[in-house]
Amino acid sequence: MEIPPSDKFQLHTGPDGRVYRIDSRTGKTNWLDGATFREVAEPTMPLLVIGKVYRGEDGASTYKYEGGGRFVKWGLDRYYITPQDKPSQK
Repeated sequence: MEIPPSDKFQLHTGPDGRVYRIDSRTGKTNWLDGATFREVAEPTMPLLVIGKVYRGEDGASTYKYEGGGRFVKWGLDRYYITPQDKPSQK
């Protein structure tokens, strides 16, 4: 079934007065520059790194990324070194 042109795109005016055209099927967005629609550059998504520690939204909690979409709560207690693990100083 073909989507009518009037349903395929949505037009919105941003707070800066710029007119945006959004493809309702794909989400692709363009902005009107005179008589030409120019593509809105999409920011790249960050890539999670296995073993890297990330800060939570609260700004205090930290989580280590294990891969496969899994995080574990992480804190300074994970870095605790027992006296027998401590290298001797000479």
